[in-house]
Amino acid sequence: MFLTRVDVAVYGLCCAFLTTWILSARVLVRKYASFKSESRACAWLVAVPTSLVMTSAGLMAILDLVKGVQQGVLVRELLFAEPTYARWLCCYFLAHCHVDLVLAYALWPKEIDMLTGPIHHGIYTVFLLFCILRLDLSYGFALFGVDEFPNVLLAVGNIHTPWRQDWTFGITWLVLRILWHTVAMFLVVSNLGFSSYFFVCFVSIGSFVMHIWWWWGWLSSKIPGMKKKKSPAQTAPPSSKTEKKEISPQTQNSASVSVAVSPENSATAALVDGVRAQKAQAETAGASAPPSEKGEGARLLPS
Repeated sequence: MFLTRVDVAVYGLCCAFLTTWILSARVLVRKYASFKSESRACAWLVAVPTSLVMTSAGLMAILDLVKGVQQGVLVRELLFAEPTYARWLCCYFLAHCHVDLVLAYALWPKEIDMLTGPIHHGIYTVFLLFCILRLDLSYGFALFGVDEFPNVLLAVGNIHTPWRQDWTFGITWLVLRILWHTVAMFLVVSNLGFSSYFFVCFVSIGSFVMHIWWWWGWLSSKIPGMKKKKSPAQTAPPSSKTEKKEISPQTQNSASVSVAVSPENSATAALVDGVRAQKAQAETAGASAPPSEKGEGARLLPS
């Protein structure tokens, strides 16, 4: 089963709800909230209802999983159970992706991030339409719904700065988006088979890797000493970096002048001039002397 009329109706209602919520809450945020950037605060408005809806559906899916296992139902059968709330959740998330992109480009284009915006929403549009709704795997998608709870804290902190709770956000991200995601990923991949449902398993594993990467980056910014240290060459003062630069022509000329007038070079020049004068005198005297005297005079010159 692909998209039914009910799915399309739910999708349309969700688009209308999210659009109304964002435009209405935007007015309240401008009037009452305390934020660093108005456009950034408004861009996070869509995450508040979406995170709450996803978390609620995720908790329902976990409860159904526990009940099913207690009753002896196989996990693979549960994954294809296709409960109504799980299917509507997929339609809601589709609406979230599309409304978020349209309003972002229209109202706050500077806040658009290519990875978490067009790329993320584009991949999930294809994923939900052709891999979840078409294959009746919406329950498996709902199992990961609780992953979105940390986004409630993140969104509220960006909308109203005094409500920001960094460490609470980091701990819930670790517990839900990494630990619980590992459990849900294992259930999905082991029961569906990687080769049979490649794209479903690939998105599950790929998002897990991204969650670890993002969380490690956040942790590195919070704990002193975890940031990458710079090399000595990067941390050296500017004066030491320029010591090995080539000497300019003007500096070379001034250096040669100073060397030429130094005492040692003056003495050497005087000695050479003296030797040249003696040689000139000997040649002048030898020009009028007999050949024997010329030879004696030549031997008096220093070698």
